[in-house]
Amino acid sequence: MLKKFVLLALTGLFALTASAQTTSWPSPGKPITFINPFPPGGAVDAFGRPLAKQLSTQLGTSIVVDNRGGAGGTVGAAAAAKMAPDGYTWLLGAVHHSIAPIMYLKLLYDITK
Repeated sequence: MLKKFVLLALTGLFALTASAQTTSWPSPGKPITFINPFPPGGAVDAFGRPLAKQLSTQLGTSIVVDNRGGAGGTVGAAAAAKMAPDGYTWLLGAVHHSIAPIMYLKLLYDITK
C-alpha cells in the first residue's frame, strides 16, 4: 500500500512539474512574423498572406508578413536564420531552398538547421 502511495505521489509531482514548465504559445500580444524571401505579389506571397490571415484568426494573434526579396530567396532565408528560435519567426519557402546550396557557393545559413 505504501509503495502504491509513493508511486502515485511521485507521478503527481512529475505532472505538476511538467505543467509548470509549459507556457502557452503564442503569447498574447506577441506577433508571429512570416519572412517571405521574395518581393510582394509573387507566388510565395500569394500563398503566405491568406495563410497568415487564417492562422491569425485561429491563433488569436497578429501575423506580420515581412517580404525580404533578393538573391533567389537567400536574403530572406539568412534573415530568418538569424532570428531567435522561439517559434515566432517562420520562413515561407519553396523549392528554391533545396537548390540554393548548389547555386550559391557560400550561404549565410544552413537550411537543414
